[in-house]
Amino acid sequence: MEWEFLRPLLPEPLRGRKRLDDRAVLNGIVWKFRTGPAWRDVPERYGPWHTLRTRFRRWLQPPHAVASRPAATRPPSPTRQLSHSPHS
Repeated sequence: MEWEFLRPLLPEPLRGRKRLDDRAVLNGIVWKFRTGPAWRDVPERYGPWHTLRTRFRRWLQPPHAVASRPAATRPPSPTRQLSHSPHS
């Protein structure tokens, strides 16, 4: 039942080679954070540890992350605004 709720929240697979099953990867990520080991110590039954780590990092990014856009289309970097008020 939970999987039907989670599936639409995951990003669509990109073109290329066949992806490891999202459900297995998600279970591996949950296992890692519930038990606390390093990524390298996640059991192989969930898939290669580097795949789990990469997928976790990608899923943390917003759908249209600024880093994925070409530099010419990125919004300007935020600059620190200095206050010129003597009371700040």
